Amino acid sequence: MATSFFTELKRRNVFKVGGAYLVLAWFLIQVTVAAVPAFGMPEWVDTVVFFFCILGFPFALFFAWAFEVTPEGIKKESDISSDESIAVHTGRKFNFVIIGLLVLIAGYFVYETRFASEDEQNLVVESPSTEIDSVKEIATEAEGSSIAVLPFVNMSSDKEQEYFSDGITEEILNVLAKLPKFHVTSRSSSFFYKGKDIKISQVAEELGVKNILEGSVRRSGNKIRITAQLIEAKTDKHLWSQTYDREIKDIFAVQDEIAQAIVVVLKDILQIDTLINTTLTSTTLTANLQAYDLFLKGRHAFYQREGYLDSAIKLLQQAVELDPKFSEAWAFLAASASISLIYTTDISDEDANALANEAVAIALELKPDSSLVNTVLGRQSALRYQWQQSINYLTKAIELDATNSTAHTWLGYQYHKLGYIQRSTEHYEKAVLLEPQVGVNQNNLSAIYMASGKYQAGYKHAIRALELDFDRAIFNLLPVIIQGHLAKDMYQINDKYMPQNEASMLFLKLFKTLKPGQENSALLTSYVQQYPGMFPIHIYLWFGYVHEYFELIDIELGQQNIDVTLLHSLRDNLWLPQNKIILEDPRTIKLFEQAGIVDYWKAAGFPDGCRYIESENPHLECH
Repeated sequence: MATSFFTELKRRNVFKVGGAYLVLAWFLIQVTVAAVPAFGMPEWVDTVVFFFCILGFPFALFFAWAFEVTPEGIKKESDISSDESIAVHTGRKFNFVIIGLLVLIAGYFVYETRFASEDEQNLVVESPSTEIDSVKEIATEAEGSSIAVLPFVNMSSDKEQEYFSDGITEEILNVLAKLPKFHVTSRSSSFFYKGKDIKISQVAEELGVKNILEGSVRRSGNKIRITAQLIEAKTDKHLWSQTYDREIKDIFAVQDEIAQAIVVVLKDILQIDTLINTTLTSTTLTANLQAYDLFLKGRHAFYQREGYLDSAIKLLQQAVELDPKFSEAWAFLAASASISLIYTTDISDEDANALANEAVAIALELKPDSSLVNTVLGRQSALRYQWQQSINYLTKAIELDATNSTAHTWLGYQYHKLGYIQRSTEHYEKAVLLEPQVGVNQNNLSAIYMASGKYQAGYKHAIRALELDFDRAIFNLLPVIIQGHLAKDMYQINDKYMPQNEASMLFLKLFKTLKPGQENSALLTSYVQQYPGMFPIHIYLWFGYVHEYFELIDIELGQQNIDVTLLHSLRDNLWLPQNKIILEDPRTIKLFEQAGIVDYWKAAGFPDGCRYIESENPHLECH
């Protein structure tokens, strides 16, 4: 009976129909997976297609059993005599169908394994997804020794203790980062996942690490409880866990204990048994616990940036008053004051600059080998137009800590302002490699790619920066869209990401109304009158109003000192290929001369593809 049933299944081509259906369904699913992101379709389309493919399988088998395709059409199997059946002939056709589908699949595999992988290798950091691949490459340099320290959860009844749990996390991260052959993801990359409900395996994949450290902190008065657990991401296996009940005065010892325990667990992979007792000893930041508490609060505010820098400065000032030898607090005070020049704060630019110079000088005396201190010195030097000194400090900062993405970012800034596009690109790419989840890093890489004429790559990184809530990245897109280097349908992207305020809405109207080279309109005049300052300079530059642009530049040239923020903001625009005529104008050289850039060029070499023309009206000539 079983044999005859099997024979009947074969005769009715049920096996062949089932095989052909499965092959075709698999191929359809693969096409859908590729098509959904390409055409911007919602992700649920994948699920729907997969569901219907599975659902259709039993119906296909039933159809093959109950019906037969004949020259007269589809008939029930029971209505066809054995003499009239052409099932054998139909079976041969199914053979050809199956062979054809298998050939398609074989071709697909060849493409995936050879050509697609070659394309991915050639992309490097041309798209947002490639930064993740680059991070993974770093992680695999030391097999098994990569780790991300996720922000410890604040379990205290007082939610204001968030700064404390964040501080514990960062100090453990800093201790682990001192180990050789040990890849520890940066603070910014780890803290990107704070408060997000996301699987450990996904975090590990995105950060390119094999191990995850997570935990919680509960503080009550002078008592603290710290729970930590080390997880192997691939298997979700808990390698180690421990709970520490201590008094607050023992906080530094607890941080070291946790770091030591992690290394012990991974020591066979790391092969650093002899280094455990010598390398992993953190330097106590301060003996004053109150100063340390203020430092943690101040550093927490520093990382929040906009709206928090005034608080950061006050807290860090209180910390150094309690412990004048607290080098790390002085360093973060200097950094907070320095970057406050480009954010909205209560402190004046003059006072902020003076405070940054005072704090960084003290920090340097206390800890000359601090990468952070040298980074701030590099930024402060650039504000004084001491370009070579700035580059020297930032280079030293990277030598002291190759994972200092801020130093790479600011060194990229200086090279960008000076016109060294290739050198700038290298440091911007390194910053993205180290901290792909930081919006400003994606923004800078976008800007330098635009300057190199790599508009599609620049566009992708600008969008990634906007997705990371770095609103200013919109201004990398606008100039190249205006000049036609990116499709006009990008306008809808600008609608989506443009900050929702009166100035931005008026600008968006201006952006959609004006065309490059068009006569100066009443709308443009209205905008410039309502919002004076440096932004109209960019409007004129973007739309090609050369005369109006230089009228405003001439006003700046008439000042005793060039506003450093002008050079900072023009950095992303002057070096765009479309602004070659403005870059080569003699009035632009005057701008560079007043900022000391021409003198630097004469000593260090002129920008990539440019030469200096000595004449009655000196100017650059670039190609």
